[in-house]
Amino acid sequence: PRDARSDLMATFPRNWEEYYALRCHQSWPLKRLLPAPYFPVGTRELSQPVNCLQAMYIHGIENFSTLSSLTIHIVGADRAYEWAPSPTYVWEEILHCLPNLQKMEIIFVSPSLYKCLIPNADYRPPMDLECCPDCTARGRKRVMTVSAKTWHDFRADEDRYTKPDLVVAFNAGISMEETDGWVESVKLMLEDDIPCLFTMYEEGEAKGDYDLLQSLGAKIITERNALNPFAVDVPTIDANQPDTFFHINERYVCFKGSEK
Repeated sequence: PRDARSDLMATFPRNWEEYYALRCHQSWPLKRLLPAPYFPVGTRELSQPVNCLQAMYIHGIENFSTLSSLTIHIVGADRAYEWAPSPTYVWEEILHCLPNLQKMEIIFVSPSLYKCLIPNADYRPPMDLECCPDCTARGRKRVMTVSAKTWHDFRADEDRYTKPDLVVAFNAGISMEETDGWVESVKLMLEDDIPCLFTMYEEGEAKGDYDLLQSLGAKIITERNALNPFAVDVPTIDANQPDTFFHINERYVCFKGSEK
């Protein structure tokens, strides 16, 4: 969506249909005249910033809506999804939906991004990205930074780390892979009382991740195995089981701090 809102959404849309109707008010009414995949295909990229916005509303939009500067960590970023050749401008949707926001920094944190940096390195300094004409006229800034480390190692870097306003991990599967590293990072996220949203591909991952977070004492504010209304609306073939499909960001869990 190209237009920047002048007011805050009082409540967050419940699904993609409501979101598109609200944010694409010119093209959405024409959907019957457009190819059937037109809007679903757009959710592959848009699912990332929209899930960040959804997380802010779940955690309490009043904690974010008055900020003039916002930092989001995208943890465990994958070269095939978050870092795939894709339009970075989709992230500007967050600026478009938070009228008071003047600067947004997205920091991608993942060891798998090491080979994506040229030359191979473990850090790319903050880089200003182009904004739309409206945001540019209002002096708004969109910044991207990359740390090719685990989140707990990045947090230990006193020269580069500052506490984020939100942590998001897409399709992390923290109970399935690299669990020890995830546990170390999550414990620190809980200690720092950072609002978090993690997504998963499917039910087994969702239940496993929820149970792991619960065992770590996380204060979880969503249901176990919750379906994500802002999953990617196009199925993906499972490379290990060609007759099986899944949806990116299909399930999700939100948590913040530890249970007292």
